[in-house]
Amino acid sequence: MYPPVVNSPKTELTELITDKQTEITVANASVLLQGEGIAVLGNGDVAETITYASVEGNVLKGCVRGFEGVTRAWPVGTRISRNFTAADWNAAQNNIRELDATNKRIDDSFKLISPEMITFPAHAPFRSWQGVCTDGKYIYLTTDNPESGIQDDENIISVYDMYGNFVAEKRNAYTGKDSGGLFMSFGDISFIDGRLYVTAYNINSGGVIPYESRIVQYKTYDDGFHEISATDIGAGAAECIIDHDGFLWVSYHDQQVIKKFSKTLSLLESYPLPTTAKAYGGYQGIFGRMERYTQICTGLMPRGMSSQVELINLPLRIILFPTLKQLFRLLLVRHKACASTTGSIYSMIERRIK
Repeated sequence: MYPPVVNSPKTELTELITDKQTEITVANASVLLQGEGIAVLGNGDVAETITYASVEGNVLKGCVRGFEGVTRAWPVGTRISRNFTAADWNAAQNNIRELDATNKRIDDSFKLISPEMITFPAHAPFRSWQGVCTDGKYIYLTTDNPESGIQDDENIISVYDMYGNFVAEKRNAYTGKDSGGLFMSFGDISFIDGRLYVTAYNINSGGVIPYESRIVQYKTYDDGFHEISATDIGAGAAECIIDHDGFLWVSYHDQQVIKKFSKTLSLLESYPLPTTAKAYGGYQGIFGRMERYTQICTGLMPRGMSSQVELINLPLRIILFPTLKQLFRLLLVRHKACASTTGSIYSMIERRIK
């Protein structure tokens, strides 16, 4: 926002200016904002708001013409002053909206863990059952168990703002069936190349080996929140998909592999993993560390069980957590992070401090 000038004193043009002129000479520039500023030429219905980069003597330099209103030529003697403008009003409204969004969560459910970390409850049970990600403006949660947590067979994507306020949700977000007509459950969700990528598989609905998996892509909430495509990616219960170095990488609950795909989801290569999943066990997520881009997806064992960490020497450094059940998910996206637990249904967002 530009600062005001008390009583909006006026000065006037000392030279005729064209509609494209970017240096404007006035009689007394001291009554206008010094340095970078905003001013209104004319008065009433015939006016043009300009901005300028600097003031040298009585000359406004680096003027942006027609910042508001229509740019035009102005004669000598035209009034110019620092008036209240539509831009001032819009900036004030935006500031109020941002403060209001921040204050909405200042209640008992809002937990400030550190200057960078907060927690808040999801708006309904089991909404964070499967995965979580952020596009930097919204937090997205996935579930396939919205009511009881015991395989309710409805895929939902829930949307929250960056302060944990519920925005919207997409019920029955994916209703596709496998080749045998069985329900395809949501797994993890990631934000990749401006889209939402969600894994879906038939392991939870009674599918048999070889399980079937798909990657379902959606537009973000601001972009319409529509399903874009659903792509079969072959055998296995795909848990997590991440992006690195121009490729997509997928981990599987039931397979001892990490698979490398092209951006069009063509399989390029498989990398074996050393540990065999035990009964009910399985690989969950991928931890990839790059120069300035980090993604983490993890699963933890239930109470009394231990998880195992494996470092695999792949082109992408990957840590995998074989787990009995996916109870905790964590995703960092370009220094913004979210997490959720299925037990207490809490979501957590870590935001970069500017």
